[in-house]
Amino acid sequence: DPDRAPIVEPGDLSFWTGPVRAFDVRCSGCHVSARRVDTFDDASRRPDTTWRTMGVDCEMCHGDGAAHAAVHAPGRVPSEDEDPLPRLGDASRDTLHGVCLRCHMEGEWVQTGLELGDDLFEYLDPTLLDDGARVDPFGRPLELIYDGLPFLASRCADAADMTCIQCHDPHGSEHPAQLRHPRESNALCATCHAEHVENPTAHTHHPADAPGGRCTDCHMPYLTIERGHGIVTDHTISIPRPHARSDRVAVDACTWCHQGGRGAPVEVPRLDAEAIDEGWRRFWPDGAPVVAYQSIVANARMDTEGTPATREALTSLMRDETAPRLYRATAVRLLARYGAAAKAALEEACAHPDSLIRREG
Repeated sequence: DPDRAPIVEPGDLSFWTGPVRAFDVRCSGCHVSARRVDTFDDASRRPDTTWRTMGVDCEMCHGDGAAHAAVHAPGRVPSEDEDPLPRLGDASRDTLHGVCLRCHMEGEWVQTGLELGDDLFEYLDPTLLDDGARVDPFGRPLELIYDGLPFLASRCADAADMTCIQCHDPHGSEHPAQLRHPRESNALCATCHAEHVENPTAHTHHPADAPGGRCTDCHMPYLTIERGHGIVTDHTISIPRPHARSDRVAVDACTWCHQGGRGAPVEVPRLDAEAIDEGWRRFWPDGAPVVAYQSIVANARMDTEGTPATREALTSLMRDETAPRLYRATAVRLLARYGAAAKAALEEACAHPDSLIRREG
């Protein structure tokens, strides 16, 4: 049962002393800098690893700093153009994804040697949207998969070319999660949605200074993960849809708030599912429908009969160059369920220039 917390006992791999919880194997890749496995000790059955420093240092994001240090040698006053240290504020969106999501995205490394500017998915095989245990078809996590997949599945982030450092300061801030502004602030959203920020009640139908009146209340609510053991902020930055359906769907913002989900405001009126759905349709009768590629994946996850129409829709999604890479790769993985009927489409995927899509073929 994916909604029931497992019982983990001594001796299980996931017990706190087991290898799944081992710092060196599971955590150190992101929580130390420049981790390297030198040898493997057969006697102790442990890798002999070294690292540069505990924690994340400058070179983890900016690359080798030797040349930077050289131009700042004592007695030298270099010009700004002379300093070779990459200024990530000016970097491309794909480059920044490679910097941030190497740690903030669940996946398996398929090769080592990722350098600044490289395509992350040439090195990392991420969790995709077919995984009903970890994520719903709209990109919202059900388990701890960090924020990379939700963010890359976000229509809002994609349309606005958003990057992580627009909202988070990697060098630290006074706010939780190193946010540049408080979570309650609408300042970041005003960049693209000034009309809603200036008159929030007209858009939200909630008082501006109350729960439901701020952008993040509805578009970045807390999602319950780990079978009720934790919460994360929804980085799909999506529209609340109480009526969305699939095999598994993360709780929408309206239900989370009005039925007292974990971390939800306590002072809001409690509503049943019917009242929530009726309110949504009354307040936003012209609400944007679910995106086509999201519907295709949601329907395919529920298709236990292997219907030709679903298979054809997945094939079309695989070929749709306007759809996010993660959805196109997910379409290929879902096509594999159709066996011989999907052979031609899978062979096409095997020759695709994008290795993320090709690996799923």
